[in-house]
Amino acid sequence: MGIGQIGKRVQKVVLMHGRHEAAFPTPGAELVFFNAPFNTERLARIEQVHLWSPPGDKLEALPEILREMRGLKTLSIGPGSIAPSIMDGLEEGLLPESIEALSIHLGTGTLAWPGVVLPNLRTLYVDVPVRFDTSSFPALKVLIALSRQVIEESQAGPGPASGRTEHSECPRGW
Repeated sequence: MGIGQIGKRVQKVVLMHGRHEAAFPTPGAELVFFNAPFNTERLARIEQVHLWSPPGDKLEALPEILREMRGLKTLSIGPGSIAPSIMDGLEEGLLPESIEALSIHLGTGTLAWPGVVLPNLRTLYVDVPVRFDTSSFPALKVLIALSRQVIEESQAGPGPASGRTEHSECPRGW
């Protein structure tokens, strides 16, 4: 629990297609299906979302339901079966401006951020190389990028990792 969250229960939600309900590995998780009717008032109160799809059914595009999550603070895209091109169709307004932390787990390729502005984003985590214009994230303070080699070595088991982990504290206004 972070500072300022003491006594406050933060609702964590998994966002997925309804056909994958039985495949999700965590019993008891709160699930929201992006292909089913939804309550916009409830969506506006959600603060943390994990977008997920199981192996063999790649998620190719961000779901429109994200527009309704106006109180969203943290968004995690994957891990799961996420197409490396998922951000290609991102347009202004699809991701709420309230997002402060964004994790993108693609596994392969390079993420080229499409120029959409997230004015309140403070932390960006990606597991692939990333290219973006700094004007897209004016409040960015922390950028974490893991190289593929580090990820593969960590999955192989214990031992010193010879790959690189990039972790940058971004100067104010960067």
